[in-house]
Amino acid sequence: MAQAGRRKCHFNSDLEKEFGFLEKRQKNDPSVVYCTVCNNTFSIANSGRSQIIKHLTTDLHKKGEQAKASSKKLDQFFTSVKPKQEDFELAAREGTIAYHTVVHDHSFNSVTCTSKLLKAFYDAKFLCAKTKCEKIVTNVLVPASLDIVRKDLDNCNFVTASVDCSNHKSIKLMPVLLRYFSTENGIQIKLIDMHSLKCETSEVITTALLDSLAKYNVTEKLIGICADNTNTNFGGINRKGKVNVFYKLKESLGRDLVGIGCAAHIVHNSVETAADCLPLDVEAILAKIYKYFSIYTVRTESLKEFCEFVNIEYKGLLATSKTRWLSLGKSLERLLELYEGVKSYFLSESTCPKVLRSFFNNETTEIYLWFLHGQLCVFTQAILQIQKQDISGIETFIVVKNLKNLLR
Repeated sequence: MAQAGRRKCHFNSDLEKEFGFLEKRQKNDPSVVYCTVCNNTFSIANSGRSQIIKHLTTDLHKKGEQAKASSKKLDQFFTSVKPKQEDFELAAREGTIAYHTVVHDHSFNSVTCTSKLLKAFYDAKFLCAKTKCEKIVTNVLVPASLDIVRKDLDNCNFVTASVDCSNHKSIKLMPVLLRYFSTENGIQIKLIDMHSLKCETSEVITTALLDSLAKYNVTEKLIGICADNTNTNFGGINRKGKVNVFYKLKESLGRDLVGIGCAAHIVHNSVETAADCLPLDVEAILAKIYKYFSIYTVRTESLKEFCEFVNIEYKGLLATSKTRWLSLGKSLERLLELYEGVKSYFLSESTCPKVLRSFFNNETTEIYLWFLHGQLCVFTQAILQIQKQDISGIETFIVVKNLKNLLR
């Protein structure tokens, strides 16, 4: 005769009172319990209370008890006492230091040292090291700043968006800036988003820009887009074609937009192209002369002696920017100031590079350099006006128009 099956033991209210660290997690099986000490699930179906006693003797449970005994409860780190006025003042001082760190582009590592100094000098309770400063910035200052921008955008009528892509090592970043007019603060330019893109196609850029506009509810307020004068952004100088950001954005919004190219790039490219018509490559010559002296102390000291001999005050030669052609102006001006000394130095050197010897032996070289210097001054002045913080598109147009008239 078959033996009747044993009844399964359940985790009842009595066991729950006796072993408060156990919980019933599975509704469909009351014999399975969860231990909050060792984070382990086991069954008491066979022997009930005896199974629990046996569990208490396991190594896993004992290690859990040791860990719990050595750890403090989270609520011990928080106080239930109502903050006092000095607590708010202390928080304000710490927030100010965090804001100061961001405004001046300091690293969060540097603020750890600053925090210790302030604590030692002025306030024993002050504490705003790396981790705390970062949390204040990301969780307090950033949301507060974005709330201010959102309120401004809700009250403005029109916005223009500016986008540009740049590489940060292996990461391609695309910031999105909005320009609008505030009745309280005038023209405002705010960074609202920063995208990390997998590539730089017109489709990817357009999608990212539309996402940012939708996030701030300004899609219908957009009247123009500012970007570099590349084929990806505008489809070339004639703005034709359908595979560019400008066209795709107009198609997505279903209306026309104002396309604003970079006037600074236009000015840069025009003077660079014009300079290529000269019979000498000034950019290459300046780079070679700078490199010849940049890391060689002996050559520099010798050049100082030549400058002293021809009664010229020595000044260090300047490098040029790789991305801004008009930075050539300052480098060229410095070479002209030291021209007689530099020329005497190279012509006296037996190991002078051939291209530099030919350059300084040519009687028309200095004439071309002064001619280009005069032209660069005109273009540089236009660039400085275009790069002002609060200049408008109309004012930029006037600057370029005046530059054209001046050249004529």
